[in-house]
Amino acid sequence: MEELRKELKNLITEKQELAQNTIEITALAAQAIEKKFDPAVWENIQSGIKKFTRFVQRAAEIAEPILKVMVQYANVFSKIISAINIPGSSEQRKQELLESYKEWGNLGWTMIPHATIEIFDVKPIGAKEADKLALKYFNKQGIEYLFASLQGKSIKKDDLSSAIFCYENRQYKACAVILFGIIDAKLIRSQKKQKSGRREVCSRAVKELEKKLEPKYNTTSFFYSVLRYYGTIECLRVFFKNGDDFVKEPDVINRNFVGHGMNRRKVRRKDCIQLFLALYNVVDMTEEYS
Repeated sequence: MEELRKELKNLITEKQELAQNTIEITALAAQAIEKKFDPAVWENIQSGIKKFTRFVQRAAEIAEPILKVMVQYANVFSKIISAINIPGSSEQRKQELLESYKEWGNLGWTMIPHATIEIFDVKPIGAKEADKLALKYFNKQGIEYLFASLQGKSIKKDDLSSAIFCYENRQYKACAVILFGIIDAKLIRSQKKQKSGRREVCSRAVKELEKKLEPKYNTTSFFYSVLRYYGTIECLRVFFKNGDDFVKEPDVINRNFVGHGMNRRKVRRKDCIQLFLALYNVVDMTEEYS
């Protein structure tokens, strides 16, 4: 919480300075026009100016910093939570948590930024249970929060806007195709350009991301960041898994089946939510260690 307190203190200081500047500017303006009014009129104007500047100062000190902190709170709190280690947990318990996060990833779910942190601590019995637990966080307010979080990240705005438009208009397959493209682009750009040879795409790009990030996450003491990493990588493996000649469509949405027009079942709302979430976590991870 120390980081949150510092953020609030900085915002309050900044807005106090803004209010003080307003007062000083008003005073200068008053000096310039004071002689042009008779004393009675000027007294009323001066009284009004003082009331207004007090209001500006008070509003700057209280209202705006709090509103701004509310907007920033989720990201700050997320970073604080990510910094929590579990020193008292046994190695067995840590392994159980790791397997649980991987299983959630295997079912297409990655860490939900506005969900309780305990949601992935228990391995789901199957896809139905996982979907039921995760989707309760995606009512209208939940999905709007996720969209707002994504819009604040380094993502091509036109592509993200198109994906959101398709989602809101229930064009879920179009939404999925766009999101797969955005995620794939993030995986490609996370690789260094090679003088000879090409950067990897799809499942091979997932492997490249794993090679790049795994050593960094394995040396961190922030255990929940490690869990998020392994869960996300597992999810990406499933999303970008080879189509195997398209003999059997997997239960979790797959880039090759959808991208090549080989999917037999319709792309669902749930599939798009999973892709939006995966994009959120991929961007978060690559930016953390960019």
